[in-house]
Amino acid sequence: MSVFDLHPPHSQIWTYPEILKRMISLKKTGRFKWLKYGKSGEGRNLWYSRFGNGKKRIMLCCRQHGTEYTSTHSMLHMMNSMILHPEEWQDLLTKLEIIVIPVYNPDGAIFYDWVRQHGWCLHYKIMGMINLTTGRTLHKLHKDPNRDHEKQRWPETQSFARLMTDFN
Repeated sequence: MSVFDLHPPHSQIWTYPEILKRMISLKKTGRFKWLKYGKSGEGRNLWYSRFGNGKKRIMLCCRQHGTEYTSTHSMLHMMNSMILHPEEWQDLLTKLEIIVIPVYNPDGAIFYDWVRQHGWCLHYKIMGMINLTTGRTLHKLHKDPNRDHEKQRWPETQSFARLMTDFN
């Protein structure tokens, strides 16, 4: 039986609290555990899961940008599939050790949840948000973690660097 609904409506984007619920559901199966590797700039826990026992190592980082939710959905579906069809994953997991980070940027995810709930959408020409009802613009975009790996100014990238060092 599926840990959670595999086929939500196509228009449904899981909010950050809904993602956490799905992570808890996966943990309850006993097949996965979630480990904390730091805190976000706004104090939210940063989580990862580690599984497989192969020599090759890969890391899957999801939702580095708060607006890019499909990677998180796909990763949670992949983990759910590992529970439903373990025989299909057995060979791969003997060859790989995998770390998954379901939400690299939880603050951005929460911000995007708020934006969607209040009728805003991304508008790349203004590098901000626009409210589709009122036409108002919001130019404050959250930080962009993928541009901070070198300088490591933010807690998310600092924590990620420590996790990478530990993983290697």
